[in-house]
Amino acid sequence: MPGNAQKDTFYACCGKMKKLCSGTTKGLLTYNGIWTSIQFTKGKQVNSILKDAKGDLWFATTGGLLPG
Repeated sequence: MPGNAQKDTFYACCGKMKKLCSGTTKGLLTYNGIWTSIQFTKGKQVNSILKDAKGDLWFATTGGLLPG
């Protein structure tokens, strides 16, 4: 897990295509063998992760609703 997330609060979690997505107070992390911080969510609290009817992910953040 990235050092910046070790003491973070996790708000949402979702698995998609063999990848775990975890929303935190500092952005979105993904895991598929290694943890990766997703840059377009950096600094935004991810409150919820939703999947629409097409299977696309959406992230409800403090910066608004962002597509995955």
